[in-house]
Amino acid sequence: MKRVEIEVLSGEQAGFSVDVLPGSYRILRRSAESFDVRSTLISSQLEQWQLKQEDLELAAANLSQRAAVTGGPVISIEHFARAEDVAIWDERMSQPHAMLLVNGDGAMLVDMGSRNGSYVNGERIGAAMLKDGDLVRCGATRIHVHISG
Repeated sequence: MKRVEIEVLSGEQAGFSVDVLPGSYRILRRSAESFDVRSTLISSQLEQWQLKQEDLELAAANLSQRAAVTGGPVISIEHFARAEDVAIWDERMSQPHAMLLVNGDGAMLVDMGSRNGSYVNGERIGAAMLKDGDLVRCGATRIHVHISG
């Protein structure tokens, strides 16, 4: 099983890191307000962004496309448990901005129709499989991806 850790490299929350466990996903989103940088960036279940049907359909389409490319089975978003959101104070991030899904095959970043786009290693993506060491940018926030296992 892959273990994925994301680490914020820029902005007020630089140095913050969080795991995304296999079989789960997290929403990366703009925080509703600025907060003390010593406080957590993890939203409680009650504070999670409500996903719209089109958000779920976008994730499902990307999971189907991923299966076609890898030759693996089509996996539904329902196979993933939603972990707490990662809320980042960045005015250039959208609400929600991206979804990070992890399973035994690896990690996938899906842009959720964000205003300023999601980038992996400087290339704008709709969705992309992530590798260890990739550099993700959501809004003005840079995020380093660590994958092990």
